[in-house]
Amino acid sequence: MYRRALLEVIDDRALATLHAGPELRVAITRPPGWLGARTGFAVAGLADALEHVLGPPVHPQLAPWLGFRAEYATVRACRTPEALADLVLASSCTPPLTPLLMQGGKPSLDGGIADNVPVAALAEAPGATLVLLARRYGRLPAHSQRVYAQPSADVPVASWDYTNPAGLQAAYDLGRRDGEIFARRMDVFQFRSSSMMQCARAGSGSRSPARTTSLSAWNGQHGHDLDRIARENGKMRMLIE
Repeated sequence: MYRRALLEVIDDRALATLHAGPELRVAITRPPGWLGARTGFAVAGLADALEHVLGPPVHPQLAPWLGFRAEYATVRACRTPEALADLVLASSCTPPLTPLLMQGGKPSLDGGIADNVPVAALAEAPGATLVLLARRYGRLPAHSQRVYAQPSADVPVASWDYTNPAGLQAAYDLGRRDGEIFARRMDVFQFRSSSMMQCARAGSGSRSPARTTSLSAWNGQHGHDLDRIARENGKMRMLIE
């Protein structure tokens, strides 16, 4: 059903539009060699549950320590809508909830297992990065080259709940309101040292002094509008969880 839903919205024209836009990278988790894919997902789930009990971090620590590693595939490498649908399915593979899938001839698991916010996808690109989070965290990382922004309230729809139009609209409205506040409040044009904008399903990084923020703390005092940000988007990088 999920694959059919993807192919309903991703046709040849939509794929060409994606190819013409900013580079999109999709995260896939490879399980460690000492675990099979199904056992690996179970172990990853236990590690994730333990971290949630302790307080979920933006970047998981236990799964990478156990040997789970992230790989990144580009949307431009997908020549057909079916290839892109297969990539998206591989990046959200959670056996036994979904069938076990292979990508590049190797078992693939949900990309969020290795890192739910994979800033490592842009590790080789210099410049500052705006990281847009899709959920709220108790504590945001501090990094000299990143600004983390989280929603002002819990997002009113689950990632799998794409059959809930009202919830999707509420999530969109929340993001739009928070984005407008962000645009007025933050001086996003400090990122002029970056020469490109790349989007990914938003790695780990050093913990040096930096700014972290919650949109709920912004009160919208200054005047940068979203259209201007869009015109200037070649001057910054953005990662979306």
